[in-house]
Amino acid sequence: MLPTQTETYPLTDPAFLEDPYPVYHRMRRRDPVYRSDALGGWVLTRYDDVLAAFRNPALSVVRAEVFARVQLRDSDPALAADYLRITSGMMFVKDGQDHHRLRALGSRAFTLSGLQRWLPRVERVVDELIDAVLPTGRMDLIGDLAGPLPAIVIADLFGIAPEDRETFHRWSMAFARFFGGSVGDPAEIARAASEAAVHLERYFLDLLEERRRQPG
Repeated sequence: MLPTQTETYPLTDPAFLEDPYPVYHRMRRRDPVYRSDALGGWVLTRYDDVLAAFRNPALSVVRAEVFARVQLRDSDPALAADYLRITSGMMFVKDGQDHHRLRALGSRAFTLSGLQRWLPRVERVVDELIDAVLPTGRMDLIGDLAGPLPAIVIADLFGIAPEDRETFHRWSMAFARFFGGSVGDPAEIARAASEAAVHLERYFLDLLEERRRQPG
């Protein structure tokens, strides 16, 4: 059954985002290939369809501008200008050879031996996070461990100074929030994402310059 243009599934409704899984279940059962005007694209909910789409060279991930126009349909698209400028060079919005070229650069750092060198550091971070809440006798698994753990490890991988971790995390969350279609004022989310993108760009350019001056 082909989906209609009616927005059958409220994919941008705050209530849906609170608990999306019942809706996902209905979509997978009734409309596994669904056109969402609210999201400006097609939503696939079956594994085989998703896999086929990923492998189809006729489909493209170069659609950040389309996504931004949909998100800002009632606002000024220029609010996302810096965000789009910076993301346009990123691997996740590249197809074909451009994607593979960038992926090859990054994959050199993520070999098995390279990741194994990070294992003691990850274990230390886990111990530190657990030790921090141990005296309280209770733990919020997401808030106290699963949330901060990847943020700290990623910051370390990128060479973020410990005193900058909180700021880096705040920028990263603001950056990701726009692309993730979060609940809130789209114009304000886009403005915050663009500001965060500029801050991140400047931070990493400064970090690269410092590494050139003092390698190792």
